[in-house]
Amino acid sequence: MKERESGIPKLKRIFCCAVLPAVFILLLAGRVLYAAQEETEEQKKYQIYFIDNSETNLGSEKYEPEKESVDYILQYLIDNYNTGHREGAARYLPNDITIETWSLEENTLTLNLSENYRELGISQEILTRAAMVKTFTQFPEILFVVCTVDGEEITDARGEPIGKMSADTFVEVNSLDKDAYRYDTFTLYFADKDGKKLIPETRRVYYRRSIPKARVALEQLANGPMEKGNYPSISSSSTLLGVVLADGICYADFARNFTEQLPEGITPEMAVWSVAHTLIANTNVSKVEIMIDGKSEASFGELDLYQFFSWNEELSPKPD
Repeated sequence: MKERESGIPKLKRIFCCAVLPAVFILLLAGRVLYAAQEETEEQKKYQIYFIDNSETNLGSEKYEPEKESVDYILQYLIDNYNTGHREGAARYLPNDITIETWSLEENTLTLNLSENYRELGISQEILTRAAMVKTFTQFPEILFVVCTVDGEEITDARGEPIGKMSADTFVEVNSLDKDAYRYDTFTLYFADKDGKKLIPETRRVYYRRSIPKARVALEQLANGPMEKGNYPSISSSSTLLGVVLADGICYADFARNFTEQLPEGITPEMAVWSVAHTLIANTNVSKVEIMIDGKSEASFGELDLYQFFSWNEELSPKPD
């Protein structure tokens, strides 16, 4: 009896040791299968991008296609851009713009847009094509997007053909991660005591991730310097209406008070180049255009703003 009593617990132990790992493996396999299925389902979701209500960033809505055919999804998205309404209100594309025709060849999607596309202002035009490019390049089959009007390629602010665009063409134009904050280091360019040179000042800023870095940089510039020996280069009351980065250029749109109020001893040239240096130092652009109340053909004193401002070595050496 003692042998039987001592043998039964032994069998139980063997059974438990054999069964429990098997159960664990099955549970683990089930979780992995569920996670893989969940990931697959998530991959089937796409975003339709559009200009958000602030008209300075992109918003998006999820779209889950009924079919995985690229042609089906493309036609659905184009139909939505042409006739759909986001969030039950505004159109996805501004100014009643429509996509007249489209073609897909060798990973490049060509969108032929209606004539009223030409009526868009600079900021709105850049955001509009950014929305379309970000929407359509979600597919592995589409690496580039080309936009045309009446079969002719659209051009930039200087009349140069824009050509092929990818998602990397546009930066800081979406408003995802609205509740996420980040620290970043900014280099701002203020005036020296005599208002003849630009002096770099570095500071750490904690800001909402959804705000474009270019906007944060200009807001910090308007706040004025924090280091001794540096002086304001633009008025603290300067109102930034919008900032858009595309094609290696930053378009900064200020209200009229930017040109009507200047710190003592500061010329229009110093104010403009302090903005240009600050934007170039904190983004990946090499040129800056400044608009006033949405108009590119504007002046600041005797300075013509209808031009691109690049780095001015005479005012400050460009950092390596």
